[in-house]
Amino acid sequence: MNSISKWKVLDEFDFELIHQEPTQVTKDSLDYYEYINSSRNRMQTGKNVQCIKWLVEHLEPGMIVEESFGGVGIFAIAIQNLLKPAQHRITELSPHCVEQLHYALRNYSGIKIYNGKAEDTIGISDDCDVCIMDFPLFTYSREVTNPTWVPHLKRLLSKNPKLVTITDGARFHYHLHWDRLNKKFGLNLTNDFHSYIEFMSIWFYEHTGYSIPRCGFHGSCFYYSLEAIPPSKIEYLHFGEGTGPAGLRSA
Repeated sequence: MNSISKWKVLDEFDFELIHQEPTQVTKDSLDYYEYINSSRNRMQTGKNVQCIKWLVEHLEPGMIVEESFGGVGIFAIAIQNLLKPAQHRITELSPHCVEQLHYALRNYSGIKIYNGKAEDTIGISDDCDVCIMDFPLFTYSREVTNPTWVPHLKRLLSKNPKLVTITDGARFHYHLHWDRLNKKFGLNLTNDFHSYIEFMSIWFYEHTGYSIPRCGFHGSCFYYSLEAIPPSKIEYLHFGEGTGPAGLRSA
C-alpha cells in the first residue's frame, strides 16, 4: 500500500488518506486526488466540509444519506459523525478513490460504496432522506445552456428527500459574471451575490417545489441546502481566510 497520512476533519474526527496520484476519470477531468494533493485546495476542502456541517447539523440522526460524489471520504467522515446515518450510500467514479473510501470508512457501519457514475444513482432510490450533491461543475449558466445535472436533480427531488445540499461554482469570480448572466438570460441580478442565491431559491421552487433556506460559502463556491418549503429569508454563513484548518488539518 502507498504511504498514509493522518488528518482531523472538523478538528475532531480521524481521517486517513492513502497517497496516490490522480487518474483520468472522464475525457476532461482527473479524480479527486488532483484536488486533495494540492495544499491550497486542501484548505478549500476544509472550508467545504464546514459548509456541509452547517447545512446538516440540525438534522436528527438515523436517516438514510446518499453521496453521489464520494471523493476521498472527507464529507463521508463528517456525515458519519454528525448524522450517524442508518444507511450511507456513496457513489464514486474513480477506482482509486473507491479504494480510499473503503479504507477511510472501514471502521464505520451501514455504508455501501458504489464504483460508478453519479447520474446512474441520483434519484434512483425511493428512501433517501439526505442527499449530498457535491457537483464538480454546477451553475445556473451551465445548467440552462447544457443541462447536465438538473434532470437528475428533478428526479431526485420528486422522491421527496428531507434535505439536499448543492455545490454551486457561481461564487467564483461572481463579480465578473453577474452582468453577463443578466444580458444572456434576461435576469435581474446585482453585483451582490446574495441576489444570485435568492434567484436560485425561487428558480428551484418554481421547477421542483424546493427552495434554499441556508447557504454557506467561501471565495470559490456556494454550498446551499434545498428543502420542500416556499422561498423565504435565507441564512448565510461565510468561511473566510484562515478558516480552512478548522475543517481539515494534519493530525
